[in-house]
Amino acid sequence: MTQLESRSRWNEQLRAAVPQVLTGIRVILGAAAIITALHGQHFTAAALITFGAVTDVLDGFLARRLGVSSAFGAMFDVFSDYLCFIVAPWMLVRLLVAADANLWLEILIGLPLLTGAIRYARISLLMINRTSVTELPGLPTVFFAFLPVAVVFLDAGQHLTDWRPAATLVFLAVILSLLMLAPVRYPKLTRFKRWVPLATPNRRRWEPETDCLAMVILALHSMACRPQRIDVRPPQTRLPESYHWIRLHHAGDPG
Repeated sequence: MTQLESRSRWNEQLRAAVPQVLTGIRVILGAAAIITALHGQHFTAAALITFGAVTDVLDGFLARRLGVSSAFGAMFDVFSDYLCFIVAPWMLVRLLVAADANLWLEILIGLPLLTGAIRYARISLLMINRTSVTELPGLPTVFFAFLPVAVVFLDAGQHLTDWRPAATLVFLAVILSLLMLAPVRYPKLTRFKRWVPLATPNRRRWEPETDCLAMVILALHSMACRPQRIDVRPPQTRLPESYHWIRLHHAGDPG
């Protein structure tokens, strides 16, 4: 093998590794979202899921642009999507509404785990059988993923202590889960190219990299503008903890 052939093979392997690295990053982001959600850092978990969606757009885009699409990459993408768009959002929904859930509520909240697994299993069968069908009927799982993300970014989680908002969130999660298996073909956003100039007149074509950048900016902006808890008590009641400790322990001291 000549040096030129060796360099060409190395470049080809390097190009093939680029989308795989992005897919692997999505696995890490999904796992990190679960861990941060369990620690009560819901904003961080929602941002990590958003970044995972960015990598989902970029790895497919780069694989097609570089001409390195493969069966392994497609299967790797399925497993990483299930972790980032099903398991991590499910955990976030559960922590938002099911602090002391009963069995039936746990079943309803856990429904996306089942329907998402069935949907990705169907996608895997299409890839294994190499059928001519390129799009699977049903709602993409990313719509369910962004349900708890939107709740967190809009700071609606504080209203979930009431049963009505919590029931609404669970109801939407169940509906989106069932729609994943619905025999309906939902159009992709990329098919609405002629609508893009209506929202952004300066854009003349669909640009995945620009949309990914917009998603990143949205996640960072939501984290930066995270509402802070403000102490609205009267000034005389906002005394340091040391004052209350001293007052408690020296209340009976005559000196």
